[in-house]
Amino acid sequence: MKSLFLVLFSFITTLTYSQKKEVLNFKFDDINIEYTRLDYSNYGITQFFITMHEDNNYLNAIEQKSINCLRKKVRLYHTLYFFLKIPPIIKSTTARKRLFSQFIKHLELQEKQNNVNLYLNFDLDYSGDYISEHDNVKRIITGIYPKKICKVLSIR
Repeated sequence: MKSLFLVLFSFITTLTYSQKKEVLNFKFDDINIEYTRLDYSNYGITQFFITMHEDNNYLNAIEQKSINCLRKKVRLYHTLYFFLKIPPIIKSTTARKRLFSQFIKHLELQEKQNNVNLYLNFDLDYSGDYISEHDNVKRIITGIYPKKICKVLSIR
């Protein structure tokens, strides 16, 4: 009986503190943009990790690899992870920079958070317009790919 209780308690604890994944969307220039939100904010929000990359077969493995890596990490608190694939229809760098800025505005409204610390992961840097007006970007990593993504999902 005691071992059954321990197994049940462990299962409930795992469910309670595991990541919460949602697939959401927002509008950008009349294009419906889909993104994934992983919630590790059990005790409030202090930072967003945003991974944004071109939608192609090679880079699309980043999200699943990230989810697998984050499941293995302990003590992830106060953090929301966002994964945004840039649709192939958005080709110009200028449009991609606007997409990033609009996405941040969307997140601020949705999450009701302003000026949280941002940790950005890109295939190419799309933050230029945003960081010229804001000072909450703590780190920018470019050139991400699936094998490297685990290293850039934490502050350490």
